[in-house]
Amino acid sequence: MKKIVSFLIAICISSTPLLAQLGVSCENPIRVDSNYVGRAEGACTLWYTAYTYDLPLNVHFIPDAEDSRVSPEIEVDFSCVPGQYDDPALDSLLTTVEDFGLSFPLEFRGNLITSSGKNEWQLSINESYREHLAEYGITYNLQAFVKVKYHESGTITFKPDTSFAHCVENTPYVKLGDTLEVSANDVETAYVFPFTDWQNDSIRFVWIGDQGARIYLAVSDCEFVVEDNNGFIWTNYDVIAGSPKKLYPSQIKEAIKENKSGGLYYAKVVAPSAGRLVVEKIPMSQAQGGAILMEKDKPIYLTAGDTSTLYCFPRTWKGTYFTSSSTSEIKMYTSPSYDFGIAQSNGAWRRVFVFDVENTHRSAYVSDNEMQLVTEKAIDDYIYVRFVCDAKTTIVAKDWEQSHCVSKSTLIRPNASFSVLARSSNTIYRLKYSDWNGYPITIKWGGSVTLPVYIADRCEFTLSPTNASVLQYASISRKSSFKIAASAVDNWASRVDEDGFIYVRFNPTNQGSVTFETEKPVVVTPDPVYTTLTDTVCYGVTYEWNDQKYTTSGEYSQTFTAANGADSVVTLTLVVLPEVKPVVTEQTIEYGKSFEWNNKVYTQSTTDTVTLQNEHGCDYLAILKLTVLDKPASPCVLKSIELKINDQLTLNLDSAFTIYRINYSEWVATGATLTWTGVEPLHTFVAETCEFAVAPYNKYVHAYVSVPAEGALAMTKAMLADMAEFVDEDGYLYVRFLTEQEGVLTVK
Repeated sequence: MKKIVSFLIAICISSTPLLAQLGVSCENPIRVDSNYVGRAEGACTLWYTAYTYDLPLNVHFIPDAEDSRVSPEIEVDFSCVPGQYDDPALDSLLTTVEDFGLSFPLEFRGNLITSSGKNEWQLSINESYREHLAEYGITYNLQAFVKVKYHESGTITFKPDTSFAHCVENTPYVKLGDTLEVSANDVETAYVFPFTDWQNDSIRFVWIGDQGARIYLAVSDCEFVVEDNNGFIWTNYDVIAGSPKKLYPSQIKEAIKENKSGGLYYAKVVAPSAGRLVVEKIPMSQAQGGAILMEKDKPIYLTAGDTSTLYCFPRTWKGTYFTSSSTSEIKMYTSPSYDFGIAQSNGAWRRVFVFDVENTHRSAYVSDNEMQLVTEKAIDDYIYVRFVCDAKTTIVAKDWEQSHCVSKSTLIRPNASFSVLARSSNTIYRLKYSDWNGYPITIKWGGSVTLPVYIADRCEFTLSPTNASVLQYASISRKSSFKIAASAVDNWASRVDEDGFIYVRFNPTNQGSVTFETEKPVVVTPDPVYTTLTDTVCYGVTYEWNDQKYTTSGEYSQTFTAANGADSVVTLTLVVLPEVKPVVTEQTIEYGKSFEWNNKVYTQSTTDTVTLQNEHGCDYLAILKLTVLDKPASPCVLKSIELKINDQLTLNLDSAFTIYRINYSEWVATGATLTWTGVEPLHTFVAETCEFAVAPYNKYVHAYVSVPAEGALAMTKAMLADMAEFVDEDGYLYVRFLTEQEGVLTVK
């Protein structure tokens, strides 16, 4: 067998000395970074290599036989061994897509075409693969291996597109914190703005200079022309000194979705005068409500029963675990707002995390996915936290190096209800096996449709009851339940992952509530004999509690009799909110745009003031300072020279290429006389646009007059009035002159 394989390879590569050295294995492939032409001599297999920056890659095979019926078989992968990738990010991504039904290597066959009566095969491996990689943060140039199995002799050509590589490799790559030196009126210098790299940050563009700048963002072409009608330009941002342009993660992610290049934009910064553009993260704001900032690996100190102390952590935190120094019961309440109380009903705006016992302490683990659910509703730079604990303890927050599955999943706690959205098959949940083993599990479903439930030993798998990863499948009818026997739960023990979890996915057609119930006993810590209340009032308001009046912030205690006859000490933590200062909204909009504020639409520069109430019902002044930018000049205005009454021009044959504009309102008011000194007539064309051919019958020309040689001609008010409907939105008509001899034109 080895002799046969060696013989076929020898035949395949015998035609050229180069192929004798390259292409016989994945470890020594043929490079196709430019147009490549090679031969296959008979049935054989050859290896080639290209890079993702070379996409699209066009492949064309011309068989020697005219009646070829079998296409070469083409496989593409990012390593020589399928499923083994040195790049951790690539390995994680490709493993994920494989679990959802896309497997590597990618397999292709050519499309049959007929050329000059001969069958040929062609294929294009398009740039969408590079763009999908970029969407997941892999924006660098990846090597790909192309395996081609030939069934017959023929000529193979590879034609890569090098334009993307040229742009990315020769254009400065901007990182957050960079400062760009901008020359006046520079429309040539381009930059790469990697929105994909910035998508989890709030950023801003800060202009340092006497005049503002405009940032043009384009796709596909790094050498794009800065014109309003250029189809490559996606959008533009105006940045003026003292008024940074801000972009938040949601806006950046939306921009990535709209960009088919995976979130890589080409940018040009154009300004009338030199300056500097700073691209940076938005500095964090001051935490509200006197919150104590939590830092990773630094302890905070809790007293027993203290629910009044407010803490916070940055919204940029990802997967984190919080560990305590004791085994006493601890709950962590989180909210995007600083003024919340633990007695308030739980809702979408607040999540509670329970610390579980771990040997001699308790810990709460918050995955990347759970942290995203917490932080996505943040209204400033922080998430605010209160703790409920039964004893004095310390809490330390630490980075959590989670597995891929844990980072993407949400924990299901015993006997706690949660909502499952319609068609949310890609939403992943996890069960901590130690919470459930030894006892049956009852899944209760409150929805109005059937609930398919898949419990598996991995987080990403094909939703099929017969999938090898599925430990338990259930189809639960509307408003009913399904019970998993304790023996079945115990059989899962050998399939639990290294983190101690199994995973759950649902696929209902309508939303509903789900509860996983267990009979496993829960160790309940006795309730404390004290109670803490928290409340807030507006500045200047008197707070009454149990016949007592309070006007200042503080802790106030009163003693009551509990149901069991014991004394119950209730501590009120009263927060008197500070006087609300006016909220000033400064906004700049482009000419012709509108701005809505407090249900009112504004189109002109103005300052407006209203009295509003904040979320606490406290009055405050809201002030709008709106600036409407001047109307920008149109392309025709930029390309033309204004011709005014009393102007004098020297014209010749070359003047036919010069475009003039006349202010219609001024000319129609008085009319104008054109006096010409040339020895040949002066042909005058008046049009509705600057882009027109010098011809009397051009569709854009609405007046053609010939000024006699060494004579004059009147453009009367009546003549001009007939052209009123052709005046552009800037109030101009456009004029070009044609003469074969030089002369002087005077306008009176």
